Amino acid sequence: MRFRLVYLLCVFLYFTTQICAQTAERRNIAVVTFDARGVSPIEAEAVADRIRNEFTKADVYQVVERGLMEEIMEEQAFQLTGACTESECLVEVGKILAVHFMAGGSVTKVGNLFTIDARIIDVESGKIVQNVIEDYLGPIENLMVHTTKIVANKLMGLEEEFEAVMLGGTSDLLVKSNPFGATIYINDSPVGDITPYTIQGLMEGEYRVKAKKGNLVGEKLVLLKKNEIKEIVINLELEKFLIRLYSTPTGAEAYIDNKKIGQTPVDYTVTDTTLDYIVELRKDLYKTVVDTVHFQKNPMLRMNVSLAPCGRIFIPVNLSGVNVYLDGMPVESYPYYDGVKGMVDQMDFGDYMVRMEKQYHHPFEATVSLTELLPAKTIIPRFDKLESVLTLLNGSSDVEGQIIGAGAIIRSFSIAANDKSPVTVPYGDYQITARAKGFLPFRENVKVFSQELQTIHLRLKRPDQKKAIIRSLLFPGVGQIYSLQHYKGGILAVVLTAGMSWAYSSWNNYSPELDRYDEYNKNYMNATTINDMNKYRVLANDSRDKLNSYRIQLLSAMGVSVVTYVLNLVDITWLYPYKQSSNSLSLYYNGMESGDLVSIHYFWEF
Repeated sequence: MRFRLVYLLCVFLYFTTQICAQTAERRNIAVVTFDARGVSPIEAEAVADRIRNEFTKADVYQVVERGLMEEIMEEQAFQLTGACTESECLVEVGKILAVHFMAGGSVTKVGNLFTIDARIIDVESGKIVQNVIEDYLGPIENLMVHTTKIVANKLMGLEEEFEAVMLGGTSDLLVKSNPFGATIYINDSPVGDITPYTIQGLMEGEYRVKAKKGNLVGEKLVLLKKNEIKEIVINLELEKFLIRLYSTPTGAEAYIDNKKIGQTPVDYTVTDTTLDYIVELRKDLYKTVVDTVHFQKNPMLRMNVSLAPCGRIFIPVNLSGVNVYLDGMPVESYPYYDGVKGMVDQMDFGDYMVRMEKQYHHPFEATVSLTELLPAKTIIPRFDKLESVLTLLNGSSDVEGQIIGAGAIIRSFSIAANDKSPVTVPYGDYQITARAKGFLPFRENVKVFSQELQTIHLRLKRPDQKKAIIRSLLFPGVGQIYSLQHYKGGILAVVLTAGMSWAYSSWNNYSPELDRYDEYNKNYMNATTINDMNKYRVLANDSRDKLNSYRIQLLSAMGVSVVTYVLNLVDITWLYPYKQSSNSLSLYYNGMESGDLVSIHYFWEF
């Protein structure tokens, strides 16, 4: 424990001495490991080491060694759960290390494109002193050798100069291009010649060779050995530029010129930097962002957008004949209303009044509150039909009836004599049925929609005696049933039916038996022996007895039928129970809202 305290004291004295000894131009700086995005942690750590080494070589800052930095962090029991890239984290680590500046950032790889995003933070003020974003397209080895040097120089504020091509070596490189006539660059330094051209006297090592002609460009990485003669051909293609889109949160659908290119973060390659590009970012439950961007000097255009959350209201799409209003405006007028999905999108958080109107129904109203916790709401409407009140005024007889709509009984009513009863029904098409003792049942279709008072006369009629007589002439009992004497009519119909059935059966037995009797008599008259005569005499006598029985049955059945028929006519003619009168039923109704009067009056006439 004492050793650690002594060690920390020494470290503190070391940094204090260094700070006091430095001039304003050489203040101390620490470089932390870069965040790895699409590359391995080892590769990100190697990039940070390269930049740290460039800082050391430039002698602009006093650079804290990596090992010493890690020991101090360990002694202070400060552990990073990942790379330290945010300004707050860099400032906190800088205070622990007691340095003036902190350098950090990230290494990102998308496809074959690498991006180094690095910054220097003033620990005392927390402000960004320098920020550099550098892109590189090619193998990571070349990134380590060249791009890290460019980033370090830009961070230190040094003028970026192309390295002079060393021509004191023993290797030659013949550079060709397709098409020819392209300017040659070695490690981004122009050679001053065009293809085809042989560059003589190069030092052994690795070179990045680029050929450019107009808007055509090509590049190759070449490794030259000592005394080597090498020939390369660079195929030129349209120079490609990147639009890189970021969003917070990530995963937004990205569109450029109405073409979907993927989800953020995403790159889009273009070949013309003179055009304007319409960028659109969409994400569920976030406001859509549309912007027009254009390139300037850099070959990459970055766009980082923070998406604002928003709300959404779902309205059922099968509401045929329904008008929907949102805060008093038709929902169809909203720019982000999708009638196919029944969705109103891109809504600000807050309260909204939803009103739905349907013909012949009470309007439905609801208040919808959209919040960040509950950004999406579904409207489930309930429509109640407008109603009318039917007042049923009865006469001097008990009446029963039903109001039927869509094949179902909507209301039933039973009214005593000289009474009235109110019945409430929704707007609609109905069939009203009514029954009263001694009157024929009645059915009538009515429409309860109109706002104007209308009158429909429904008449409960007595059975007509003439019609009853005609029915009784056709078949006994039918007239009585028609005239509502169901019990009497049923008995007459049953008796007549039984009598006719009995007569029919008796005739069916009598007719063949008569034929047999005639045959027995004929055989008896033609018999030639005593035995045959006795045989046919006995058979003829038995047949005669049966004929007499069948004859009596037939006559009895016919008598019953005739008597029943006559009694039926006498009853329906002289014993008819009703006088010729009718009961008038008048229906008054209009179609306004609940409380409107619809009256049914029964009038009795005798």
